[in-house]
Amino acid sequence: MAQSSAYIIIKGPGTTLHFTGVTEITHQIRLKIFDKADITEAASFVNGAKNEPDRVTLSVIETDAAHEAAGWSARMLEILYTVKRDRMLCELVTPQKAYSDMLLSEISAVHNAEIPDGWSGELTFTEYIPLAVLGEAKTDDNASTPRNTGAAAPPEKLEAAAVMNAVTAGAAASAGIIRGYAALSAGSTLERKLASAGVLEAGKVLYVI
Repeated sequence: MAQSSAYIIIKGPGTTLHFTGVTEITHQIRLKIFDKADITEAASFVNGAKNEPDRVTLSVIETDAAHEAAGWSARMLEILYTVKRDRMLCELVTPQKAYSDMLLSEISAVHNAEIPDGWSGELTFTEYIPLAVLGEAKTDDNASTPRNTGAAAPPEKLEAAAVMNAVTAGAAASAGIIRGYAALSAGSTLERKLASAGVLEAGKVLYVI
């Protein structure tokens, strides 16, 4: 079986993939430099600079003849598609450097008359860096905010909740802007929970968009 100068190891199943040939390897190891810096920023920032994820691009050739198996190149391409679709972590080994925790982020494959029994193309791998390492928090402006209703209580997810007075809520409901609203009895269990979570003020009305 053909052995290439660079190869990947799919973590989990531990599958190693060699190619018929690797004609070029491009390493992109970049440092992002900011105009302004705050010394209190995350640990991955030093003097206004941050390491970006490493990127490696392999220019490869894959043929059936080199592996002495009809349909091999098509199967190899399907495996690569699966690695990308399922976002499987890989180890990438090159003659210059070995990389761990890489994701196959881009596949470019060309079929032409020069390689009748296979394909040539480029595979781009990008380093996976957990958000915890970057010192960042994932946010979604369209998502509801999980709130904790007490030290011993599990977080409660309040779907598009907001607070307004009864007159405004009633007008908005009549106009079809909100689906409904409900006045909360002062001192009720729900009212106390929402008030302690900072969601509700006494005498207000909870409505849902």
